[in-house]
Amino acid sequence: MQHQHVIGATGTGKSTFLANQAVQAFEEGACCVVIDPHGDLALDILRAVNPGDLGKVYFLDPVRVRFSLNPLELPAECHSREIAVERMIGEITEFFRKFYGRQYWGPSLNRIFQEGLRALYEKDDAPTLGDLYDLVSGRIRHEEFEKELKKLPRGRTDAVLNKLAPFVRNRFLSRILCSKPASVRIEELMKPGSLVIFRLSRGEISEAVSSLLGSAIITQTWLHAISRESRFLVILFIDELQIFSHLETLCSILSEGRKYAISLVAAHQHLKQLPEKLLNDLLGNAGMRVVFRVSGEDARTLARALGNEDISERLISLSDGRAVVWIRGSFREVERIVEISTLPLIYRNPFSEHATDRMRKLFEIPEREEEFADPEIYELLHILLEKSMSMSEIFEKYRKILPGVKASYVSALVERVERLGFVKRNVVKQRRGRPKIVVELSEKAVELLDLRHTSRRAGGELHSKLAKICAERLRKDGCAVIFPPQAGREEQPDMIAYKRSPDGWEEIAVEIETRADHPEQVMRNYKKNIRKGRKVIFVVPDERIAERVRKILGDRDYTVEVTEYF
Repeated sequence: MQHQHVIGATGTGKSTFLANQAVQAFEEGACCVVIDPHGDLALDILRAVNPGDLGKVYFLDPVRVRFSLNPLELPAECHSREIAVERMIGEITEFFRKFYGRQYWGPSLNRIFQEGLRALYEKDDAPTLGDLYDLVSGRIRHEEFEKELKKLPRGRTDAVLNKLAPFVRNRFLSRILCSKPASVRIEELMKPGSLVIFRLSRGEISEAVSSLLGSAIITQTWLHAISRESRFLVILFIDELQIFSHLETLCSILSEGRKYAISLVAAHQHLKQLPEKLLNDLLGNAGMRVVFRVSGEDARTLARALGNEDISERLISLSDGRAVVWIRGSFREVERIVEISTLPLIYRNPFSEHATDRMRKLFEIPEREEEFADPEIYELLHILLEKSMSMSEIFEKYRKILPGVKASYVSALVERVERLGFVKRNVVKQRRGRPKIVVELSEKAVELLDLRHTSRRAGGELHSKLAKICAERLRKDGCAVIFPPQAGREEQPDMIAYKRSPDGWEEIAVEIETRADHPEQVMRNYKKNIRKGRKVIFVVPDERIAERVRKILGDRDYTVEVTEYF
């Protein structure tokens, strides 16, 4: 199949044409990938699919299905990892440059983005924007990258963090873009006879996210297409092509796609929407041009491209649903120009909600319980146990813990913890000078830390006394201690203690055993924590209970601590 260039004013019939093309190609066995930044085209295609074929349809809408897709993930197999890495870095950098404006994107920002991503790709095939944020802020350490940062003017890192923040700090966007591992991988969806529909409605998820996800899908589709062994036909349908016009990958698809069995069907409204290079590649490599009604200037340019300048008046006056089609000739055939009417799209199934439910089962990720997964958060809460503090006081505490830490990292951490509801900031008036902003623990943090010792679990008051004594001892030893809620889907230990070490964080699970008279429960408590990579401590009231625990667990890797509670 040849590349197709579809152009025409809004409402002239482009979407109906694209929908019919996609459904027909899918029914003929091609792998079709549809990117719809509006939203209506995706739903139209889904409703037009034969009910018996819905099992081969993947309908992905981030508003309806909480899936994740990492725009930086490399294909599992690629001919050259180095080339794939540089392609990914180039495309994501160009996206941010276009999104924020070239006048606000200087050489220093470009250098930080590119060198930061190269540092992350050294050890990871699927770094996220969140990882890049953490690297630039200093949360992830990389010696060579830090040397590069020191060569740049001060303040440049804050500019990068500000540009990444909307995609990393927003819970909805972070879930889509920064979850690891991603639940949707393009290469796993690209199969012969599959229809993959991405509904990326700009009005619902913002133009930035629609553009970023669409750009990632296009780039990953291309990288997988050139790396796969089986060369089945892949057709990439893109509506609103101008949104993705920054992608170098589009030019690669147009110039080299046919030898890799990938075709492009691209639609937009007028010629000035596209940069000159992409437009020239599109006019030069598309084997079919479908022109709906256009303006006078575009009509004259397209008439010349069609090889018939006399047709320009017709291109201006076409009625809705009518188009002039130019088809390039082959070795034995001459090129043709015909006028067509688009066929109305026939809805053949009412099961769009069923398709969405299926996607949820396949790709939906659970809401991330961020507050129970990040030791950095608990360390801040541990610091604030001492007293409420100003930002400068918190920063001084962190300078002792992490020499060389940046103020921007501490500020971002406080903002994140405040957003999760664990701390609150209060303005305190001073007798002289400006008011001081003081950070203090919230009620939610007090509950998580069990500061009022209200924990009541199996074992009653004895359980509570042992937990209090153990928590106080661990906190004196420099551990950040929490009492995770027990209402989630996963069983949690009675306490979790986090201790910073040169190699990262040591995670310690504490299980309080007041009787240990249920061997299967003791064993389950041990296994659930070992699977998480935690060190396990069983706290017991006397040596008799300690011996019971040892008998149940044998010579496994654990610690039993006898705690006097009198």
